[in-house]
This record gives sequence, C-alpha cells and structure tokens, in this order.
Amino acid sequence: MQMDTLKTILKDNIRYYRNLKGFTQEQLAEYCKLSTSYIAAIETGMKVPSLKSLHRIGEQLGIEVAQLLTPRDEQEVQAFVKRFATGMGGVEAKIDQILSILEADK
Repeated sequence: MQMDTLKTILKDNIRYYRNLKGFTQEQLAEYCKLSTSYIAAIETGMKVPSLKSLHRIGEQLGIEVAQLLTPRDEQEVQAFVKRFATGMGGVEAKIDQILSILEADK
C-alpha cells in the first residue's frame, strides 16, 4: 500500500470515528493531550501522527489502531462475516482463518 493511500485512509478514519463519537477536533485533542491544530493537520493529511499519538487517538475513540489504518469497506466486510458466523459454532474460527488468508494475499 502506498504511503499516500495509507495517509488518506488514516485521516478519513480519524475524522469518521471522531464524528461518530460526537467529538469536535478540540475535544479529541483535549482528551488525547494533543493540540487542536495537530488533530486538524492529521485530518487534512498535512501531518502523520506518531505511534504514541495514534494509540492515544484510538483509545479515546474506543477503537484499535489497526482499525484506523484499515479501509472502512474492509472493516464492514469483516464485521458482516463475523456477525454471520456468530452462533454457528466452529464456523467462526474457520471464517477467521479465511479472513487471515485473504489478508495475507494482499
């Protein structure tokens, strides 16, 4: 995956999950102990956050860092497959295997 693509996914996901939580940039910045201008720069793609900052942001948004770096359409497919498999016993483990194989093929 190219760096520009990853940056686009990251900035879009941070904005998406921040809005989903109902946070303003100012609130997210305050909760993460970061500056508002830094959050704005991340969301516009002007800056790429450090791993420490990514962890803080993910923590405040209630999601894993990996989710911030994964395109939402892929997240939706994975969530659908897991919901479909829930309650089917043993099938969920097989679906996890299939998802990991698909992920490795990228």
